[in-house]
Amino acid sequence: MNYFAKIFSCILFLFYSGTIKSQLEKSNWHFGPTTKGLYFSPANVVSVTNVSYTPYNTEGCSVLSDPATGTLEFYTDGSKVIDAGNALMPNGSGLNSLSSSAGTGRIVADPLNCKRFYIFHNNSAFEVTGGAGNLYYSVVDMTLPGNGTVAAPKGDVVPGLKNILVATGMDEGMEVVPIQGVHGFWLLLSYNSSSISVYKFTGGSITYQASYPLVSSLTDIRAVVYSGKTNKVAVASCIDFDRTLIMNFNPATGVISSQMIVPGLPAGTNGNYYGNYDLAWSPDGSKLYISKYRQAGSGGKLYQYDLTSGISQLIYNVSTSSINYSGRGLQLGPDGKIYYLYMNSTTNMVNYIGVVNSPDNAGISCNFNPLQISMGSDLGNAHKFPNFLYSGNSIPDINDVAVNLSTPCNSGSDTFLLSVATPLLDQEGDHLSYQVISTASGMPASIIAPGTIQYYNNSPLPLSDTIFVKYCDDYCSGKCSTFKVVVNINNNGSNGQRLPSTLAVCGSASQEINAAGGLTHYVWSTGDTTQAINVTHNGTYSVTAVNSLGCIYSDSVNVTFNPGKDYLSQLPNIFTPNGDGTNDRYKMSDPFNSCVKFRSITIYNRWGLKIFESEDPAFEWDGKINNRDASDGVYFAILESGEDSNIKTETLHITVLR
Repeated sequence: MNYFAKIFSCILFLFYSGTIKSQLEKSNWHFGPTTKGLYFSPANVVSVTNVSYTPYNTEGCSVLSDPATGTLEFYTDGSKVIDAGNALMPNGSGLNSLSSSAGTGRIVADPLNCKRFYIFHNNSAFEVTGGAGNLYYSVVDMTLPGNGTVAAPKGDVVPGLKNILVATGMDEGMEVVPIQGVHGFWLLLSYNSSSISVYKFTGGSITYQASYPLVSSLTDIRAVVYSGKTNKVAVASCIDFDRTLIMNFNPATGVISSQMIVPGLPAGTNGNYYGNYDLAWSPDGSKLYISKYRQAGSGGKLYQYDLTSGISQLIYNVSTSSINYSGRGLQLGPDGKIYYLYMNSTTNMVNYIGVVNSPDNAGISCNFNPLQISMGSDLGNAHKFPNFLYSGNSIPDINDVAVNLSTPCNSGSDTFLLSVATPLLDQEGDHLSYQVISTASGMPASIIAPGTIQYYNNSPLPLSDTIFVKYCDDYCSGKCSTFKVVVNINNNGSNGQRLPSTLAVCGSASQEINAAGGLTHYVWSTGDTTQAINVTHNGTYSVTAVNSLGCIYSDSVNVTFNPGKDYLSQLPNIFTPNGDGTNDRYKMSDPFNSCVKFRSITIYNRWGLKIFESEDPAFEWDGKINNRDASDGVYFAILESGEDSNIKTETLHITVLR
């Protein structure tokens, strides 16, 4: 039934996953020994900055920017901490690190305190220590005055929480991965060139979990990089004869498995500074980009490995004649592009940044431009782009949807209620809130209740419009993202359908037929002149009515009364699978006593993930998901019944209590 009135209702089911959208924490890029850096606006317009603190180390570094606003908070090279005013924090020097440590200075949020941040830093550098070094942490508290005031603090390193030893014997490579489902992190540390050690950090404690031997020993590990799209970790060594590895990583358990050697990459016999220096995953996780520092007789090289095809391809050759022109750091930007740091063979400087503009595309179609960003001067010995805040906080990736509506006659002015099935919680259990940012047309729209958008448009028909919705969680400063609702509204003419063509009544002696409001001069075939009538016999019932613009409507419905129960009335709304023998299975009380065909039932969890489905009317759900007890809470189900020509879809909520 197409249901038209002054208020139009439409239910939209939006599908979402646990994928994390890139946010504004990647807005500010401070790196290398010069004052130069990059800034990404909220619209991802890139500009060169010239305000970075010096002296600053050449390799590992990180930047903390507010994920909601992109405002700079502080940055670090692992040996010092610089505040938002580009000044050294009063207690921000003397962190144990080395200027040539590639993995040092990683910033993560304290899961127990939204104003505190841990910096993990190490003093391992292959050319200095032979690879073995220690990992430490230092804590920055943004409520401390630092170079600001008590009223306007700029933060400082907490006295007594600087250079706290975490682990010994580690290489330069380090990665931080949010723990799935809770606020916390996994630390992945390259250890003695032969294994990856996993530590768990949930706030207040850092505990060793396990070590996983590498399938091929790597002498000088500089890069350990994780893809949240594919849950894969890549590991690279800067020694020419070492291989690059890819392995699976489970973000829920911290377990590493299924290691493989990346095929098709050249491996020579040279020692240090000839191998693979840095790595970056494409946004969809299907491509791995590898920066080879140099090759015998030539300079650095940029490779792409395609996980789908298993093919490695050369994307860019920095120099074909000299080893002096090295390939250096890689980083995925907030715009979904990959940025490449290298020494240009024409200018003999690090004064251009190359950009992979379409990194999800295979081979040369990735659209690499080696001269895309001119830095205006030499970045000197800069080797690494910064890493960014790890908040340990995710937000569902809600896909854009389109809805097609029809409106009667030429009314040209109506209010629409769009009922949007969106999650109430993210995967860490934080509450989500929703807000309409704007509409493409400028017409008003707002969230009037959880999951309900009220939208008004008085434009001539037909029309289309886009509603932009922002949603945020309530953890710390809140992580936010957006989705779009595309609305297409068509003129349905002067004889719009207002009633179903047939109506099968199950287990009831009477049935209301409602022609909907917003009209006048109702005339039914029964002689009634009201908006709705009650009927008790089989037959065809018709109605005519007029709207405020004089458009005449007529429609009819064939009503058939049948004995038996409907399916919805047989399903409980509370379900207690606690093993006491009462209400332990979610099922219908009398599944075969109905007058319509049962088609299916599908049950979803609060995040919209399907957990049970059946086409059998005698279905029984035992309250388990993958053989584990479903947690208490509200789930929702979609029940379908009826023949192919008249399928009825009903939505219901199920409360699980044990």
